[in-house]
Amino acid sequence: MSKTKRIIAAVTAAIITATSASLMSVFADNGEVKKADSITATKADNTKSSLQEYADDISTYMMENSIAGDAFVHDNKIVVTYSAHEDKIKAYIMEKGIDESIVVYEKGHNVGVIIDDKTDAEKPNEENTTDKDGILQEYADDISTYMMENSIAGDAFVHDNKIVVTYSAHEDKIKAYIKEKGIDENLVFYEKGRNQEDITDDEKEAALKEYAADISNFMIKSDIAGDAFVHDGKVVVTFSAYEDKIKAYVKEKGIDENLVFYEKGRNQEDITDDEKEAALKEYAADISNFMIKSDIAGDAFVHDGKVVVTFSAYEDKIKAYVKEKGIDENIVVYEKGQDQNTKGDANCDGQVDLSDAVMIMQALANPNKYGIDGTAEHHLTEQGKLNGDMNGDGLTVGDAQSIQRKLLGLDDTLTIQTPPATNSYSYESYSDLNEALIKQDSSILVDSNNYGELFNKTVSAFGNKDIDLYVPAIDGKACDLRNKEGFSNISLMTAELYNLPWIWYHCKVNNIDVDVKLAYHSVIESSELNSAKNYYEVLKVIAPDAPNPDNYAKFESYQKIYESEITIANGEKVVAMISEIANSSNVYVMFVYEGKLVSIYANKDDLSESFLSSFSLEKI
Repeated sequence: MSKTKRIIAAVTAAIITATSASLMSVFADNGEVKKADSITATKADNTKSSLQEYADDISTYMMENSIAGDAFVHDNKIVVTYSAHEDKIKAYIMEKGIDESIVVYEKGHNVGVIIDDKTDAEKPNEENTTDKDGILQEYADDISTYMMENSIAGDAFVHDNKIVVTYSAHEDKIKAYIKEKGIDENLVFYEKGRNQEDITDDEKEAALKEYAADISNFMIKSDIAGDAFVHDGKVVVTFSAYEDKIKAYVKEKGIDENLVFYEKGRNQEDITDDEKEAALKEYAADISNFMIKSDIAGDAFVHDGKVVVTFSAYEDKIKAYVKEKGIDENIVVYEKGQDQNTKGDANCDGQVDLSDAVMIMQALANPNKYGIDGTAEHHLTEQGKLNGDMNGDGLTVGDAQSIQRKLLGLDDTLTIQTPPATNSYSYESYSDLNEALIKQDSSILVDSNNYGELFNKTVSAFGNKDIDLYVPAIDGKACDLRNKEGFSNISLMTAELYNLPWIWYHCKVNNIDVDVKLAYHSVIESSELNSAKNYYEVLKVIAPDAPNPDNYAKFESYQKIYESEITIANGEKVVAMISEIANSSNVYVMFVYEGKLVSIYANKDDLSESFLSSFSLEKI
């Protein structure tokens, strides 16, 4: 607030204070509604913990929004005490998704009847009236802060059980704020200060200059060409566009429209082609910057006398911004497409990796939990669905495969035929997986006939005990699974990398994330496969064009691929193919172990000699 306005505010407050009756003693500051002594909170295991978390959340919301009251747990319910703003509290509880059946609302006295509605015998003595006093003072402080933040001269204080609001202008804004806060109008007394005609010419001039400076700063921040200055007792605003925005700002600030003169520049037809081109480029740059700041993939540029906006999502947000900036819709062309930088980013974390393929598989296998509007914390979104659609035919398991092949630099055509359909099954424990594969739980594995001959052979081999189920282990003990909220622990892919069925184990080893994948390629009847001694030799048979030590330079996804002898548990030595990912510290360590393809994916530093020498596969 300027020095001039502070002087005016001080004088106004002094005049009002001088003409007011002597102030009575102000009530105490404590306006918090107390919980009834008869109510006590009880603790009860996990349910209590969850309820207490909800109660704490509600209590914090009430405190942050200056709502007197509290929230606490009693008899396995969340008890919410309050004196006002019931609608706001209920709206917040609904927004947080808290079950209304576990919430009890206990409304206290309204501020106006804390004392006054009681009989003389019921009225407490003066030292016990802190509830009303404190709430009034809290409201007064709230109004005073609002006026200060909005450059409204005046004050708010408590006198004779009323909130006295002094001001010289903006009465409507003050009343609107009081109504918004739910404060009883009967508790508020308004005292308006001097009339405009009582203000000196110097004070008026100073106020006009402050208004002009305020409008000018707004135009600069909003990239609106023009200016605002004082001339002949008016604020003159010059501009070439965005008149509505300027007027809306003037109205929002409460500036008298009679004090403002608007002067619009040249008509559009008077502007030269070069000036039009420059204006279009400025609009395009403005929209482009907005998209960058809002994390909206796409661009904006000038072409054939138009601003062309390319985007893959959030069209409504872009159009709303164009409208807000006052840009003529007739000069804007919208082109919706898919930005290559986001293609494959199904979980919208800004990068394409294995987790995107997992997100697609989970969303398709369990849409109620992982699909759009799913219950899991990490579920598919509309943007993720668009990003994950790799070929424009809708989101399918084939898109998850395409992401995997994209990461590995593979073409879509592989040696092993793609099955008619693919699927993913999610399991939370090793025993769940064992039930499905070894005990052939038909309720878990369904419609397998559509998933191709190779998947059927693999499932039959497990059921016939031709092959055993192995799980990753460290020092002979099965690895802990990640147990991460919103994510599965184990995924069975009916056809994934190289069109083979793969089992993904998402492990946690010494607090390190490690993905271990197994494929039982031994079910394929091939003499060439039977004679293959290591991972690269198997790759030459089932996917000869896949990235390998001889051709990795053709693939941007890899920094380097090479073979190296490693030592795993029990001192066993195997020849592994190491694939170092470009622009990443993660690597794949891939090798063959007793008729299985093994792929370990983690940070290179974590896959140390010590880790590998303790790694094994254990039968369950």
